[in-house]
Amino acid sequence: MRKISIPALGAIFALLFGASTVTAQDSTPPARPGDFDERVSVEFIGFGETGALPPGPAYIQLFRIIIEPGGNVELPEYPSTALASIESGTVALTVDAPITVVKVPDDGEFGLDDQEVFPAGEEFTLEEDDSALFPPNVQGNARNDGNVDVSILVANVFPLDDGDFPEDDASTPVT
Repeated sequence: MRKISIPALGAIFALLFGASTVTAQDSTPPARPGDFDERVSVEFIGFGETGALPPGPAYIQLFRIIIEPGGNVELPEYPSTALASIESGTVALTVDAPITVVKVPDDGEFGLDDQEVFPAGEEFTLEEDDSALFPPNVQGNARNDGNVDVSILVANVFPLDDGDFPEDDASTPVT
């Protein structure tokens, strides 16, 4: 399981919910961002650094791709930025642009030093808990050479330059 540090988690919550102080009771000290009781856990799924995101509006998707054994997916060119995390299985990928990949170390704790950039056209594999950041306008191929389904969780940010999302079959994820 991947873990995120309490200070980093606190910073995330402060950004998301504001940095105001919350008190439970007069006898309880103020809660600090990132303070959780033992029944709360956070699992870090993936990360990556990208260039400027679209200024907006943008369409944000979260979807799951399942590739059965022997399955093959052509990755169409879209102006979106996507972060993909492998939930299970192993997938082989080849894309036409450099791709930043995070391979989880054996201890499950990772940081910026755990990133690797694969050059355009070079095949690479992603296994359970690995993640990859796909820049805009990338084409490629993903295939499952294994004996079990590959499950990929994808977060996608798609710019809406003209205010409309394209209405074609390739833009609608299938789960």
